[in-house]
Amino acid sequence: MKKMGRKVTLATCTLNQWAMDFEGNLSRILQSFQEAKALGAKYRMGPELEICGYGCNDHFHESDTFLHSWQVLAELIHAPECQDIIADVGMPVMHKNVAYNCRVIFLNKKILLIRPKMILCNDFNYRESRWFTAWKRVRETEEFYLPRMIQDITLQLKVPFGDAVISTLDTCIGSEICEELWNLQSRHIDMALDGVEIFTNGSGSHHELRKAYVRVDLIKSGTMKTVNVATIDLEDIRAYRNSVRSYCEQNSRAPAFPRIHVDYALSGDDYFLPVSQPFEFNLGPALWLWDYLRRSGQGGFFLPLSGGIDSSSVACIVHSMCHLMSMCCRTSGVPFHLSIGIDTAVAGVLGVFSAAMKLVPKFKVHGGGMRENLALQNVQARVRMVLAYLFAQLSLWARGRPGGLLVLGSANVDEAADVNPIGGISKTDLRSFIRFCIQRFKITALEGIYSAPPTAELEPLREGQLAQTDEVKRLQKAGITNHEQGTSQSAKNQQGTITNNSSGTNNSHTGNQSSFTPGVMVALATEEEAVNTRATGWSAAPISGHLLDKISAHGPGQTVSMQMDVSGSDVEHKLKRPKLSASLVSSEV
Repeated sequence: MKKMGRKVTLATCTLNQWAMDFEGNLSRILQSFQEAKALGAKYRMGPELEICGYGCNDHFHESDTFLHSWQVLAELIHAPECQDIIADVGMPVMHKNVAYNCRVIFLNKKILLIRPKMILCNDFNYRESRWFTAWKRVRETEEFYLPRMIQDITLQLKVPFGDAVISTLDTCIGSEICEELWNLQSRHIDMALDGVEIFTNGSGSHHELRKAYVRVDLIKSGTMKTVNVATIDLEDIRAYRNSVRSYCEQNSRAPAFPRIHVDYALSGDDYFLPVSQPFEFNLGPALWLWDYLRRSGQGGFFLPLSGGIDSSSVACIVHSMCHLMSMCCRTSGVPFHLSIGIDTAVAGVLGVFSAAMKLVPKFKVHGGGMRENLALQNVQARVRMVLAYLFAQLSLWARGRPGGLLVLGSANVDEAADVNPIGGISKTDLRSFIRFCIQRFKITALEGIYSAPPTAELEPLREGQLAQTDEVKRLQKAGITNHEQGTSQSAKNQQGTITNNSSGTNNSHTGNQSSFTPGVMVALATEEEAVNTRATGWSAAPISGHLLDKISAHGPGQTVSMQMDVSGSDVEHKLKRPKLSASLVSSEV
C-alpha cells in the first residue's frame, strides 16, 4: 500500500513596494493575501521590510517610520483577508531603544513571534548597519511589550522577540532574513538539525546577473527537498532526512531552539494534492526591465538597433518582456521598428567642423589618416545616441500621447543610456541568450545575427566588403589573448632604439622578463640598403587591422610583412619605406 504524505501549500510574493508609501504598500500586501488564500495557501510570506519599503534609508532614524509601520500592521492583523492563514510580514521594530529589521508572524489576530535579523548586509549596495543592529542572542528570546494599538486588537500585552521557530500541529517552521542565507553560518543549518522542516526567507535583494542561480543553489543546500515549490510533501522531507545518517547523528546532539507552539495545521485532508514543479526563472532580466519601466512611469522603451549581437540581445530581452506581459502595443503605441537615417545629422556635424577648420576629414578607405578615421567613427556613434534621445523624448508627443520613452543601451560605455540591461554581461552569455531566444521564441532572424562576424560598421565598405571587424574577434582567431593593452618592447641595435609606433603611442619597454606567453613578434626594417637598420622586439600594443588579418591567416612562426607608417617617430628621417614584419610566436621575453 502506498503511503500518503502530508501536503502543505505555501505562498511567497514579490510586491511592488515603495519606500514610505504606507497606504500603497498596505493595499498591495492585502491583495497578496487574497491571492495566496485563493490558491489554497496556509502560510504567506512577503518580502523584507515590505510594510515600509526596503529603501527608506535614513528615514529608519525617524520614529514616525516605526509608528506608521505599526499602524499598517494593526490594519493587517484586523483585516479579514489575513485570517485563517499564518502571516509573515517584514517591518522595522524598535526594541529597548534599538532598531531591528524584523519578521512579524501572526495568526488570527495573535502575534506569534517577532523575529529580528541576525546577520546584516554591509557590502555592495547595502549599508544595513547604518540603520539596524543585528540580534546576537542565538536561540534566545525575550519579552516584547506591544504598542497599545496592537494590544487593543490582539488582547496581548507582550510577545516573544528573538531567535525562535514556529511549531504547528503538523510541522515546524523556521524564518531566515535575506543575508542570513548567504552567510557561511546560515541560520537554517542549526534549525534543520533541530528538526525544522520548512524554511522561509524574506529578501529585499536587488536583481543581478546569475544571482537567481546562486540563490536557488543556496536554497537547495539548505532545504533539501523543499526547493522552489508551492506545495510540498512533509513525508518526503522526513524520509529523506532519516536516510542521511550523518544528519541523524548531528541532530541527536543539536541544541534546541525556543518553540512557539500554535494550535494550527498547515496540511489538510487532500492527500492527493499534486506537489508543485520548480519555477522557471531564466527570464529574470525581462521581469526586471518591466519593473523598471513600471516604476519609472514612462511610456515604453527606445532601443537603437545596430543589427549586431549586443543590440539584438537587448531587443530579445524586450521581446521576452512583452511576451510575458502581453504589453508591447499597449505600453507605447509606437510601431516596434522605425528606420531612422543619421547621415544628415552626421553631415551637419562635419559641416560645422569644416566651416571652422577649412578641412574635410576622410575615412581611411578614402585616403584619410588614423585620427580622421577614428573621429568620423566617433561622430556616428555619438550622433546616433543623440538622435535616440531626441526620438525617445518626442516620439509619443508626435503621436499625441503623454510621457516619453527610456533609451536602452547595448553595452558600449561610450554610448550611455537610461538603462543598460547587458552592461555586465559577457559575450559568451549574450550568445547563449540569443540561442535561447531562437529556440524559445522561434525568432529565426536571429540565426544570421548569431553567425555574423562582429563589426561596429562605422567605416564605409571597401570594394563592397566590410572594412572594419572587431579587433577582439581577430585576436581570438590569432590566439593572441593576454597582452592586448600592455606596453611594447623593442630591442636595442647599434646603441639606438627603434620604437614600435603602430598603436599611435611612443612607449618603449626594455628589460628581461621570465614569462612564457604567446604573442606577436614584430620587426622593423628598411628597404634602403645604405641604412641597413633592423630591430626585433615584443609587441603587446594594438596591431593594425590589416596586419592582424594577415597574421590570422598564417600559423605560428610564419612571418608576414607590410608597409608601416612611422610618422612622428624619431627614426622617420632615417628610414625610407619602412616595413613591419610580424609573426605569431610563443617565446620567452
